[in-house]
Amino acid sequence: LCVYPFLVLAGKVLFSGPQGALTLERFSLLAHSELVRQALKNTFYLSFSVAALATVIGVLLAWLLARTDFPAPSRFRTLLCLPYAIPSYIGAIAWIILANPSTGLINRLAGGPILNIYSFPGLIWAETSFMYTFGLITCLSSLERMDPSFEEAAKLLSADVVNVSTA
Repeated sequence: LCVYPFLVLAGKVLFSGPQGALTLERFSLLAHSELVRQALKNTFYLSFSVAALATVIGVLLAWLLARTDFPAPSRFRTLLCLPYAIPSYIGAIAWIILANPSTGLINRLAGGPILNIYSFPGLIWAETSFMYTFGLITCLSSLERMDPSFEEAAKLLSADVVNVSTA
């Protein structure tokens, strides 16, 4: 059902020259389009920002849950992993309800627009609020399997964070 329309589309794009000759003219037009370059730049910026922020948040939360005396860690682990189970379109609708610049619940309670979900930082935050769970789950499982006595031994030997790899 999907292979045939894809082949027809690819044929129309590749064989769009005079009398059906093979041409890459449409790809050349795309490569020289300023809109395509801007879209690629925005995509890279968004992807890098979300990945970096989600990694930082996920690792910090995993460290808090695994290596500190956090109250009720299993309950918080469940709550913090909940965005992993919620479909992203439901999360997007929830963030629109919460952070709409004119009618959002957060902005109405704050008395003014503090978070605009339609801005680039708002988009980064909305995606990060669901993507941090990947870093959290990965790092948390690693920290739980790692023996904390190695960290204690390093502390007893006055090891620096920088010198731990050379010790």
